Parts: sequence; C-alpha cells; structure tokens
Amino acid sequence: MIGNEVTSTEELLLKRMLRVETVLNVDRVIASKFEDVLNDESLYDLLKNTSEIDWKSKLGLDCKCVGISSLQVFVKQNWLFSDVGLNEKLVQFLNENKDDLSVFCQNDEVISCDAQLKYSFLLSIAYKYLVVKSMRSLGDFVWCFRTLFVNQMILKEASERIYNEVQKYTKLFDDYLDDYADNLDDYESKLMFLQSCVELSQIYLWFKDVHNSEKYLMKAQKFSEVTLNLSGALGKRTKFQTKATSQLTVEIHRRIPREIEVNANPLTYPKNVALDNETLLQNIEFVSQNEKCTALLPEEQSLMLASVNLSLKGGPHDDVLIKEESLTYLEYIIRETQNWCLRFKALHLRCFLEQENKKIERTMTQLNELVDCYKDSAQRNINKLDLFYGTSIEPVWLIEKSFADCLLKMGCVKAALDVYLRLQIWESIVQCYQILEKKEKAESVVRERLKIEKTPDLLCLLGDITTDLSYYDEAWNLSNNKSSRSKRSIGDYYFQRKEYEKCLEPYQISLQLNSLQLYTWQRLGYAALETQNYELSAKA
Repeated sequence: MIGNEVTSTEELLLKRMLRVETVLNVDRVIASKFEDVLNDESLYDLLKNTSEIDWKSKLGLDCKCVGISSLQVFVKQNWLFSDVGLNEKLVQFLNENKDDLSVFCQNDEVISCDAQLKYSFLLSIAYKYLVVKSMRSLGDFVWCFRTLFVNQMILKEASERIYNEVQKYTKLFDDYLDDYADNLDDYESKLMFLQSCVELSQIYLWFKDVHNSEKYLMKAQKFSEVTLNLSGALGKRTKFQTKATSQLTVEIHRRIPREIEVNANPLTYPKNVALDNETLLQNIEFVSQNEKCTALLPEEQSLMLASVNLSLKGGPHDDVLIKEESLTYLEYIIRETQNWCLRFKALHLRCFLEQENKKIERTMTQLNELVDCYKDSAQRNINKLDLFYGTSIEPVWLIEKSFADCLLKMGCVKAALDVYLRLQIWESIVQCYQILEKKEKAESVVRERLKIEKTPDLLCLLGDITTDLSYYDEAWNLSNNKSSRSKRSIGDYYFQRKEYEKCLEPYQISLQLNSLQLYTWQRLGYAALETQNYELSAKA
C-alpha cells in the first residue's frame, strides 16, 4: 500500500475504538497524521493534566489519540527510519525528558541499544494513555498490547513485568472474545479479530511462550476463510536437472469465494536479492504452472507468516522438513504480498534459514539490503506501519546486529566489530576483542564507558572479562538488589568451575527477580541434580 492510508481493517479498528469521528484528533489518527496530533499546541496542556481521566469524554478521546500517535511516531523513528516531521518545540520538549525511562524501564531492565533509541519519552506517553484499566473496545486491547510489545522489543532481555502485564490483559481479552467473536457477520470484522489474535500470538512467541502463541494463532485461524496447505508438484530445483521431481508448493482453499483486487505492479521494496549460485535456480521451475493462484488478503498473509515464525522459533531447531516447508511459504509471501512489513519480515526470516547453507552469500547481501532499505528515500512514501505489529519486525539496530553476527560467523571479525562499535553493543564488542586475543582492549573499552555512565550491566560485563566477582557485587549494590544479571553471572562463574553447590543460591535469586531466563533454569536444574537436590531440580 502506497501513501499514508491505513487498511480498511485498521481503520475499522480505530473507528470502533474512538467512536466520535467529529473530534479533530480522531480524524487525524484515522488519516495517519500522527505528527499533526503531536505538533498541536494543546498537547502540552494535556501532558500536564494529572487528574483522573474519564475515558468516555472528549479528554479521554484526545488522550487515546495522543497515545496512539506517540506510539506510531516512536515506531516510525526507531524501527522504520521514516521522517517523522516533529516541530522544534516538541523535539526540545522530548529531548529534555529523554531520560524519563521509569515507566518502561523498571527494576533491572536494560535497553538493548540505548545509543540508537530516539524520542523515548513518546513511549512513556503511549504507556500512560494506552496501558490503562478501562478496556471498552477491541481497539483498546490491541493498542495496549502493541504498547507493551514495543516496550519489550527495546529491552535487552525478556521482562517478567511486561509478561505479567500481557497475561493480565489477555484474561480480559479472552472474556471480550467470548462475548463478541461468535456474533460477527461481516468478514471485515472477522479480519479485525484475526489480526488482533495474530499480534498477541507474536507477543507470546517473543517471550518463548510457545503454548500461548499457538493458542492465539489457532484462534486467528478460526476467523479466517482460507485453509493453507502444502502439496507436491513436479518441478526442477537445479540448473542441470533434466528430470522433474516432486517439489513443495502452497495450496490455498477459500471456503467462501471472494473477489480480491490484486495490484498489477508487484512490490519491489524491500529488494529481493537474486540468488547467485552455479547450481541452484533462482526459483523452482514447475512443469505445470497454475494459471491463477488464489489471492490472499494482507491479513491472511500475515496469518501465514505468523505460522511460519511459530514453526521456526517454536519447533525443533534443526528440523530439515520444517525449514523446507517454511521456505515454501516465505517464497510465496515474498512473491505475492503488496505489504512492506510482510515482505521485509519474510526476507529476514529467509536470511535466518539460509545463513547455514550454500546461500550464505545471499544472506549477507540481503541483510545489508534490509538495513539500507530503512534509509532509502525512495521508500519513504510507503506506508510501513501497515501490519507492523503482526510481523514483530525488530528495530533497525537489531537488523544491523544480525548482519554483524553473520560477518562474525564467516570470520570477518574486524568488519563485525566496526558495526558493533557504531551501535555500541558492548557485549558483542568484548566478544570480538576476545576472539582477536585483545583482552586488555576489551577491558579498556568497558572501563572507559564506565567513566561516562556506571550501570549494573556494564559492571557485570567487566566482571565477565576480569573474572572478578567483586564487580558483580558492585552491580548488585548499584541496582538496589534488583539486578538479575549480576546474580546470574555469579552463578555462571561457579557453574563453569563445576562448583555446583555455590551456584544454586545466586541462580535462585536471579530467577526470583526474572523467571523468564530459560537458560538459567536449565543450569539450575543441572546443578541441583549434581548436588542431589532432587526437589529443586524437579522444580527447575
């Protein structure tokens, strides 16, 4: 979709949430003019208001509009690298309040790439007006979940606080689904519920809660009119293949016939990097091509992509069949979709699948292309926000980190180090220096950074380099006894030296602070088993 318009599903969601279309800010939000909402002089009076908000009033509507606009502009700036067009007065106001992270960065939570984050106060505004007790429509739930998800995506580790918030609102969301989901007559309304379930599924998958992710993906499927399967068809995969063999292809069945308008001009952004291989064909050449493939709506494509994401991240890591099936679906989306986010995510997932085989060169080029497309001026007029929350696209700095990680796997340590240094990802910087056998340089970099800003996370990193336990203790004290990382590091120190009895207590304290540390649970279980503490081992 080109321009600033939103899909009919998203527009319907906003209209049913905001209801009164005569309010100026409501019209602006529906028209995706989020910057106009934030640039309005009335914003400052609204932010100064400390009284309890009546969410049914015009003030309540304005607050929701400001919350939605704040979240959208925050995402445009930090994920999609779009020009946000905020006036200087507002930018100054945001810069003066950029250190106000208390709302979305609590306890020992650490922002994954603080140096790259801009306009963080916008997320605080969104949190204030969208994560509220009053849930009156599907849109209220959706924007609450979106705010929590964005909050989680900027953090270095999974946050138990956010996970608990998601679970709390999920229970209310389930009640809402039970009341309204069975009484939907039009498919547009069903698509609205489908997309909300897809988004919630992706949130749970981010927390590695595969059970709940699968649960809401199945709920999403119930709202869909299509059934997706894979079937076999004769085709050729290699340039020198003379005999066609069975190849996987996507098979789509639509229960209710529906005319879907298909854009004659295929989406060319982000660029799909061609495969440069002496043996493999660019695409499978099927003997019998279907004259007309059943078209899917963007929301239905989003459901397909979410299913692939769940299979890859929730299934066995090295399952060849899952990878082949996933690639078939991904190639379909890359070829057929007109949605920027769906195409971007499909290309990124394909990179994830191809980074360990003969296509590693394309993976490197494709990742570089994905990073570049954020900043490409030719793509600034594309609506990149459409279906953004259902695809769980990582922030631009994490895409760049993926590129650097691939460089590191290929042995290009110095090239990877340059990227990590620019992004200020200190753990990866230290890892590179250690590979280059420059431990002193790694220690020097962290100490220099500590002179600028002393944080529990950096102190723990210094402890990792020097193997000096006192730095973990200092980090623990600096965090007011809230740093799960410091206690986990102490546990790791003893675990690596097979002093299993000594690692039990710090691991347990760390997990009390943040129970979403799967690797720490595994180590605790093993250490407890080695010390014959069978009750603790069973619990872990």
